[in-house]
Amino acid sequence: MTRNVSKIELIILILVLVISVTLGVIYIDKVDAIDVKILTFVRTNFDYNILKDIMYIISLILSPIPMAIIFIIISLLAKDKSVSIHIFINTAIAFLLNFALKHIFQRERPIDFFLIDESGYSFPSAHSMIGVAFYGTMLYCTRKYIYNKKVSIPVSILVWLVMVLTPISRVYLGVHNFTDVIIGAYIGAIIVRVSIFVINKIEKKEELTRLNAAEEK
Repeated sequence: MTRNVSKIELIILILVLVISVTLGVIYIDKVDAIDVKILTFVRTNFDYNILKDIMYIISLILSPIPMAIIFIIISLLAKDKSVSIHIFINTAIAFLLNFALKHIFQRERPIDFFLIDESGYSFPSAHSMIGVAFYGTMLYCTRKYIYNKKVSIPVSILVWLVMVLTPISRVYLGVHNFTDVIIGAYIGAIIVRVSIFVINKIEKKEELTRLNAAEEK
């Protein structure tokens, strides 16, 4: 995730999102039917208490208090303070955008599949969207600023696992449809990519300014 992001890539990502959501709204009955089949399959074939406990713990990691603790630890450990700023901004954007989108679409949760109590609207999944924005930014910063591979590789693997398992946990717990988590995660990824694009632009501008200043001397 440390490679440069082009403007064309961002345009394509956003177009795919717009088209997918538009088609989803138009064919909402078919989308609902697919989501029900997926949730039914999960509940029928993977209904284990131990798995429920594991998924519940994974889901809890993205609750406000655990996230705040993780963020504080990162802020204290990061030598470059721009890391914590980057993570905070992306997470805040994901939170606010998710809140707005939930109230625009107002999709009800699949209450017939609940394994835990959950309130609010379903689409897009806040855990998936905020999780990818939060952990995706963390992953980018890990690869960019931690040069010791003995540290960066295990940290990256752990972050990837949590980032992937969080949306899965929401579907398993029955509080979200499959399409809720897919679109939520996708939007979170777009937020990360946009932020990388902006950072690359700023860094290139700063580098150009330094080179010009050096030439003037």
